[in-house]
Amino acid sequence: MSLKTKTITGALSTGFGQGVKVVLRLLSIAVLARYLSPEDYGLVALVTSIAGILAIFQEAGLSTAILQKPEVNQIELSSIYWTNVALGFAVFVLTAGFGPIASRIFDQELLVYLLPCYGLAAFIRSFTVQRVTLLQREMKFTELVKADLISLVASTVAAIVAAMNGLGVWSLVVMNLSYTLIYNLMVTVYQKWHPDFRYHHASALPLLRFGASIMGSKLIGRIGESLDAIIVTYFLGVSPAGYYNRAQSILNGPMRQIVNPIISVARAGTFRAADERAKLEKAVGLVLTLTSLVCGSIVLLSFALAYPIVMTLLGPEWALCVPLFMALAPFALIEPCSSYLTTVLVSRGDAAALFKWKLFSVTTIVISLFIGLKWGILGVACSYSLSGLFVRFPLLFAYSSRKIGIPFLRLMSGVLPSLAVGAPLIAINLIAYLRDQEPGLLQSTLLALVTMSVYWGAMCFFENTREAVTLLTNRLFQVMPFKPLRRRMQLAWSRGR
Repeated sequence: MSLKTKTITGALSTGFGQGVKVVLRLLSIAVLARYLSPEDYGLVALVTSIAGILAIFQEAGLSTAILQKPEVNQIELSSIYWTNVALGFAVFVLTAGFGPIASRIFDQELLVYLLPCYGLAAFIRSFTVQRVTLLQREMKFTELVKADLISLVASTVAAIVAAMNGLGVWSLVVMNLSYTLIYNLMVTVYQKWHPDFRYHHASALPLLRFGASIMGSKLIGRIGESLDAIIVTYFLGVSPAGYYNRAQSILNGPMRQIVNPIISVARAGTFRAADERAKLEKAVGLVLTLTSLVCGSIVLLSFALAYPIVMTLLGPEWALCVPLFMALAPFALIEPCSSYLTTVLVSRGDAAALFKWKLFSVTTIVISLFIGLKWGILGVACSYSLSGLFVRFPLLFAYSSRKIGIPFLRLMSGVLPSLAVGAPLIAINLIAYLRDQEPGLLQSTLLALVTMSVYWGAMCFFENTREAVTLLTNRLFQVMPFKPLRRRMQLAWSRGR
């Protein structure tokens, strides 16, 4: 099976699995929101942000080092495995030790107990980092999707039972720990590799050096992703942080569940094509086009249905999430595309370039967040989104163009159609919301249908979008299990084109 076929097949199976995961995740949000308060979610958002920053040291960029290396042997794999485990234990101790300090800084006593639980989850994950990386190297994404879905279902049930029994914020801890344990078990079942009980420093050193260069960029990037929750909690309190967290979750949840795994598949393919300029340019253009198309569809549909989505999933007491949801949407149009470009930088082995960009990006985020604090939680959401759309996004594309040698206009051609059509549609939907801030379900549904029809109709006029959709659709027909149905759909598709 060719690299292109493996990549597209992996993307399709992963995308399907993540579609199921979106439904499960939304159901869990809807149920848990009835039992948990904004303060509960604000606390967990803070804990996740702090623990997430420290957890970067547990992985230490070693999975990327293994993934990008053409060949790895048993000694290297075993050495890196035990390094991950040792770092995971160190992160657990560090996270637990930071609990009392965080409790004093944020004046939240529960942080003393919550942070060690999330640190323990990071330690447990360290035992499976290597196996996940090997499954990615072998492009066995179907197995990863299965493990993810089984773990999510079991952990969601556990969290709901805990919440119904009055455990409050601890139900989210139950969800995190149970997911981690079950996922580790499933990955171990799918990936039979086992480490040797030895460590060879000379073999591991080149991978450690590469991982260290990547870790710096990942650390800065994770800080940038976590700063909004930390700053909002410190200056505005845990309740506003809870509203902000739920708005992000409803918007970015479906986006990340569907788009990020597809990008992970593309990431593996990008590493393989990194040494061939023509292949790399074509692969990057295709991924950017498909990613922006999917992102635009999700964001526009979510934006048009924002009010009924929040009311249905969270309930009337979470109404503040609606304007926050809308404020965060513009940058969500292109954020996954920006994330993918950082992967391309890594594939070219330019870790220093990635580190410089991440440092600039974090500085921009900090400035924008402090500017937004003047207008409260809504100001923070607007400043974060707009600075991403008008500052970080265009500058990253210009920077990446210079570093990876792909013309700027060629890079932008993958995202401009979606952005050019999506931005005006978001503005029209915003005007409609400002005129009626409590629209009925029928009104919102009609607006969503019109929005999506205009979006897809307009996207058909762009050649690169048509080519990408045709390639993806043809591959989808090839993996369909029923030949008669497949032939009929192919014929209908051909006639439609």
